[in-house]
Amino acid sequence: MEGPVCFSGVCRAVQFFMTGKRAAHDSSHSPTNERGNTSDLIIVRQPNRRRMDLWHARHQSQIWLETVLISESQHLVKGYTLVDETITRFNQISQHDKSNFTGRFARVCALTTAKGRNLLLGCHSLALDGLAQESGALLRPLLESVELLTYFRLDYKRADEAIDGRLPSAGNIAKAITGQFQFLRDHLNEQASHFSLGFYSVFHLLDKNTMTIKPVESHSEQVLRTNLVTLSAFMSFLLLESVGCLFVAREDAGELADRAEQWKHNCTILFPAALSSIP
Repeated sequence: MEGPVCFSGVCRAVQFFMTGKRAAHDSSHSPTNERGNTSDLIIVRQPNRRRMDLWHARHQSQIWLETVLISESQHLVKGYTLVDETITRFNQISQHDKSNFTGRFARVCALTTAKGRNLLLGCHSLALDGLAQESGALLRPLLESVELLTYFRLDYKRADEAIDGRLPSAGNIAKAITGQFQFLRDHLNEQASHFSLGFYSVFHLLDKNTMTIKPVESHSEQVLRTNLVTLSAFMSFLLLESVGCLFVAREDAGELADRAEQWKHNCTILFPAALSSIP
């Protein structure tokens, strides 16, 4: 079904759970859906309350990204542009060779790269809201998308496993490619991918002076800068694996590969200590 997801059914279920009563509708005032039916729509009326700025961290991040972190921000935007270009190249190959294996391989790689990009953007968005620890739930599937591209690059015939629904588990894929993220995957599994009250999962929620629980997450320029370093690292992994798969698809991607390598090199200039070890 195309278009935005309708959550009215979920809203009704929540209201019924909270009150024991089904949502009442006033057809004389309720808006109608595209079919003229008001039964699927709910109007939620909130009492007048003092306005809470839920997006204070986001607004503060935007100020930093336009001033003291403008170089880092512009660098990440260039990275997204390069990732988008690889997806466009894969699309062109799949359209040109849609009836043969190269076209299928390109389409699978395009889907994997696009999914990885969205997961990366999700981590980016949460970091801007001061919720980088919670973004760990997205970081694990982002790692899996990078390793899946490696899996396809090392043996292009494996793309048919994805098409036929025969892909191995993420753990077996990591073993097949001798993946380097096992330690990080284990950490995320314990502290971020699933709900946990472990030390690393909740320490950021504590006021370090009083050890009381903070209802609103603190945010700082240095924390955001550190998280931009992490984002740049994983963007490098995703971008370079995607470009590698373009070469497997016999795409003349030399010029794009040069720009991707230059982008990675610029990462080490912006974040020399943290990113100098990127392979």
